[in-house]
Amino acid sequence: MKTYSEFQQLFEKYFPANEESMRVFFAPGRVNIIGEHIDYNGGLVMPAGITQGVYIMARKRHDEQIHIQSLFSPLQKIWNIQDSLQYDENDDWLNYPKGIFQMLKEKYNCMSALDMLIYSDLPTASGLSSSAALELALAYTMWQMQGRSTPLDLLTLAVDCQQVENKFIGVQCGIMDQAAIALTQKDKALLLNCSSLTFKHIPFTLGAYTLVIMNTNKPRSLIHSAFNERRSQCEKALQLIQTKCDIKNLCEASEEQLELISDPLLYKRAKHVVSESARVLQMCVALEKNNLISAGEILNQSHHSLRHDYEVSCAELNELVFKAQAHPHCVGARMTGAGFGGCAIALVETAFYDSFVEVIAKAYHLKFKYPASFYPAEISAGLRELFINDYL
Repeated sequence: MKTYSEFQQLFEKYFPANEESMRVFFAPGRVNIIGEHIDYNGGLVMPAGITQGVYIMARKRHDEQIHIQSLFSPLQKIWNIQDSLQYDENDDWLNYPKGIFQMLKEKYNCMSALDMLIYSDLPTASGLSSSAALELALAYTMWQMQGRSTPLDLLTLAVDCQQVENKFIGVQCGIMDQAAIALTQKDKALLLNCSSLTFKHIPFTLGAYTLVIMNTNKPRSLIHSAFNERRSQCEKALQLIQTKCDIKNLCEASEEQLELISDPLLYKRAKHVVSESARVLQMCVALEKNNLISAGEILNQSHHSLRHDYEVSCAELNELVFKAQAHPHCVGARMTGAGFGGCAIALVETAFYDSFVEVIAKAYHLKFKYPASFYPAEISAGLRELFINDYL
C-alpha cells in the first residue's frame, strides 16, 4: 500500500491543491474459495477479501462537476451533477462511475461535486473482481464525501452496485462479488447465502500453508457474453425442473431432480451447480476442522466440474491448475472467478512457496510464451476509509 504522502503527491499531479482535504477509500479484491457460478443460482458461496484492491483519492469541489481520472488510463470524464448519464461503450471503464453516480442520485439524492483519482494494485480481468471493487469503492467514496448522517448499510450498498452491473453495464452477475467486498473481514471467509442474503464469517487460518493466486495474464474478451450465456442456460435448466418440482433456485435441486433435464448441455450446467453447492458445505467442515488436505481435494473437484460440466476453464487455466495439482507440496488447486482466463488458486506449503512458483512459472512460460503472475493472498478487511494511522 502506498503511503498517505504518496497518495497526496499522485492526487496533486492531476488536481491542483485547494483548501479541501483529500481522503482515501479502499475496496479489496476478492478471491472465491469455493462456490463458483453459484451466486446467480441462489446458493451458498465462500469468498474472501484480499489485500490488493482499488483505492480512490477524493476531494470536494465548489462547483457542480465531478472530475474522475485513473492512473492506469488516459481516459478522463467530467460531468455535471445534474446530468442524466447513459451507458456509452466509447467510455469503456468510465461507465462504472457513471452508473454508480446515476444510481446514487436516483435512489439517495447523493450527488456531491468531487475530484476523484483511482489507483489499483489489483489485476484487471483476472477473476479477482476488479470491476466490483471499483463499483463499491466509488459508491462508498461518493456516499462518505456527501457527509450523510444516515448510516450506510453495506449489504444494501452491495445490492445497489450489483444492480448497476446488471442494468447499467449489462453483465448479469450475482451478488457474491459485491457482497464479499463490502462484508469481508480480516482472516475470515464469508459464507453467503445468495438467495436470502444471510451470511456468517468462517475463520480461515492456513497455518503452514499459503493460498497462492496464479494469474494467467490472458485477456478475457468473450467473458461477458459467455457469462450471460451460462446464466441463461441455468435458468432454462431450472424451468425444466420446476415443471415437476416446487423449487425456487437451481441450487435447491437434488441429484435425482436433475434427471428431469433432458437436454444434455443443460444437464451438465445444472450438475455443476448442484455439486458445487455441496462442495461449499464440505469446505465449511474442512475449515472448521482445520483439515487443509480435505480443503485441497475439494478445490480439485471444483476445477474438474468447472472444466467438464460448466466448461468455463481454458488451456491457460488448466496448465496452471494441473501443474499445481502435480506439485508435491500443493494439496489442491482450481480456477477461480468467471473463467476463460483470469486466475487460479492453490493451497501450497509455505516453506516451498518459492520452489512452487519457480516450477509452475517455468512450465507455463514454456508452453504459452508469456509469463503468469503469482502472489500469496492475505485475507483483508472489506470496504473502508483509510486514515493517517493506517499508514503508520
